[in-house]
Amino acid sequence: MLLKPTIMKKLMPVWLLLVSHISLCQNWDVASIPESMKKGANVVEREESQVLDIKSINKAYFRSHEVYTILNENGKDRLRIVEVTDPFHSLEDISVKLYDSTGKLLKKYNKKDMQYFFAGDGLITDTKYNYVSLQATDFPVTIEYNSEMLYKGSLQYPSYLLQSPEQSLIHGEYEVSVPVDLDIRYKNLNSDIKPEIKTEDNIKKYKWVANMMPALKYEEMAVSEESRYPMILIVPNKFVLDGEEGDMRTWKAFGKWYGGLAKPTLNLDEEKKAFFKNLVKDAKTDREKAAIIYHYLQENFRYVSIQLGIGGFRPFPALVTDKNKYGDCKALSNYTQASLDAVGIKSYQALINAGQNKKAIDPAIPHNEFNHVILCVPNNKDTFWLECTSNTNDFGVLGSFTENRYALLITDDGGEIVRTPKSSAQENTLSTKSTVTLSPEGEATALINVSTSGEYKSFQITKEKKDYQKMILIHYFGFPQPDFFEITNGNEKGQYNINMEIEKLPSIITNGKMFLDPRMYRVWNTVLPTAENRTQDVYLSNPFVRTDTTVYKLPDGYKPETLPAAMNLKVKSGEFVTQYSFDDAKGELISVCKLVLKNHVIPAAEYAEMKSFFDTVANEYNAKIVIKNEE
Repeated sequence: MLLKPTIMKKLMPVWLLLVSHISLCQNWDVASIPESMKKGANVVEREESQVLDIKSINKAYFRSHEVYTILNENGKDRLRIVEVTDPFHSLEDISVKLYDSTGKLLKKYNKKDMQYFFAGDGLITDTKYNYVSLQATDFPVTIEYNSEMLYKGSLQYPSYLLQSPEQSLIHGEYEVSVPVDLDIRYKNLNSDIKPEIKTEDNIKKYKWVANMMPALKYEEMAVSEESRYPMILIVPNKFVLDGEEGDMRTWKAFGKWYGGLAKPTLNLDEEKKAFFKNLVKDAKTDREKAAIIYHYLQENFRYVSIQLGIGGFRPFPALVTDKNKYGDCKALSNYTQASLDAVGIKSYQALINAGQNKKAIDPAIPHNEFNHVILCVPNNKDTFWLECTSNTNDFGVLGSFTENRYALLITDDGGEIVRTPKSSAQENTLSTKSTVTLSPEGEATALINVSTSGEYKSFQITKEKKDYQKMILIHYFGFPQPDFFEITNGNEKGQYNINMEIEKLPSIITNGKMFLDPRMYRVWNTVLPTAENRTQDVYLSNPFVRTDTTVYKLPDGYKPETLPAAMNLKVKSGEFVTQYSFDDAKGELISVCKLVLKNHVIPAAEYAEMKSFFDTVANEYNAKIVIKNEE
C-alpha cells in the first residue's frame, strides 16, 4: 500500500529529510567539479556525510549520505551499490538517485529494488549481500546515495575510508556519537586529520572533516591496498554479540572473550580420544604425533565455509565436526586442537587476517579485523603452525595465505599478539626436468617431471579438468601447445609427471637447421608494471626458487650450431643463472636454469633494479638454440 506524502513525511527519519533538503539545493552538474578534483580521478566523491550513532553496547545506527560522480568507464564498479547484512546488521532504509552529466535526474531506486545473494563458497551462511546495479552507458554520471544500517551488537564499527585508488574527495564528514561510559578508540592510518571532540549530556561526539583531497595514483601490484590509503579506524571499547559481552580495550581481554566461546566446544568423547592415542602410539616425539594427526585430518576431513553462529566466531563442537567430517576454519582448528589435547599436546587457536596481500593487523590498537583461524603448537623451542583447512599443505607449512603477519593467540590467560613465521625462497620450490626426444621432422615427445614444495605444493593440477590443465601448461608453465598430453601423480605428494607430444616443436626449420627455445619451462613470464615514478612497494606472492633442466635428445647427425650465452645475474633480491652444454657421445643438449626471488615485497626504492632484472629474465627466453644437421 502506498502512503500519502504527508504521512510519508511524518514517518521519514529527520536525518533523511535533512539530506534530501540539502540535495535539492545542490547542483550536480559535472561542470561544477573543480578541475583539480578531476585530475587522475575516475570517481569524485563530492559530498559525504557518515554518522555512527551508538545508542548502547548492543545497538547503533550507521547513516550514510554520499554524492559521487563517476567520470569514466574505469569507475563503473561504483554503479553497483552493496550493503552486507546478517543477524547482527539490518538494512533499515536506502535510497539511490542517478543523474546525468548536467545534473538531470534519470532514475530513482529504493530498498524494494535491491537484489541479493548469500555470501561464502561453502555449505551454510547467513550473510547476505544486498545490491542494486545502476544502468548507465554514458559517462559522467552522478549518484546520490542514502542508507541507514542498524547494528545489533558488533565486534567492529565501520571505519572511515576517505579515499580509494583514483578517487578524489571534495568534502567529507564522519561523526561518531557514543555514551561516555562506552566511548570508542580511533587511529589515523595514512592520515593526519584530527577530530573535533565534545561532550553533551553524557554523549561524547567525535567529528572528522576532510576537504579537497586530490585523487591518489593507483599502482599495479602494490602492497595491500588497505594499508596505503587514508582511513580513520574506529574501535569499540566494550561490545556484546548475541548476549556474549566482551572487552576490546586489550588484546588479552579480547582473546579471553573468544576463548570463552571456543572452550566449551572442545568436547571429544572418550572413545575418540582413545582412537587418537592409538593412532600415535608408535610416535616418539610430540612433533611426530602432531604430524600423524594432521595427516589423518587432511585425508578424512574437508573444509566448507560456514558463517553461522556468533558473527561466524563460535566453532561447531568437536563431536559435531567428527560426525560430519567437515567444518570451517574455526571448526577444523578446534577439532585439531581437541585431537592434539587427547594425546597430551598443548596447542592454541590463533585469529588472523588471512589472504594474499592482505592488510596486517595493527598490534598497537586492539580491534577485530580477523577472518580466519589457524593453530599454533608451542612445543618448547620447536614451535610449529598448522593450516587446518588445507588438504595439500605440508605439516607445519602455512603458505602465503597466513604467513609473516600478526595473529592473536588465544591462550589460557587470554589473547597475545604473535607473528607467524616467514618462509624462505628455499621452502617454496618448483623444479622441472624435461627430457625431449626430437625427430628429424621436428616432432617431439617430452617427459616432464615436476617437483614442488611449500607454496607450490598446494597446486594440484592432476585434479583439474583437461581444458584447465592445458591452459596451465601453456600460460603458467609456458610450454608449447601440445597435440597430446597426460598428467599423472608422481611417487610422492607434490610430484607429478607430464607426458606430451608436439607435432612441431622448433619455431623455425630451414636449410637443415632447427631453432629451439632455451628450455621447456619458462621460469618467468610475468610483465611487471613500469618503474617510472614508482612510490608504492611491490608485492609478489611469495619468495621462491624455480629451476628447470631441459635435455634435448637430438636427431641423428644434428649438433648445436649456436647456444645462448650463459648468464649469472644477481641483484639484492634475486638471482638468475643459466648454462648450456652438449654431450656429443649421447647426442644430448642440456639447458639448466635457476631463478631465485629472495624477498617477495620489493621496496619502491629498489623496484627499478628489480624490474630490470625480471625484464632480462623474460627477454633471455627469446634467445634461440640453433641445431644443424651435419650429415
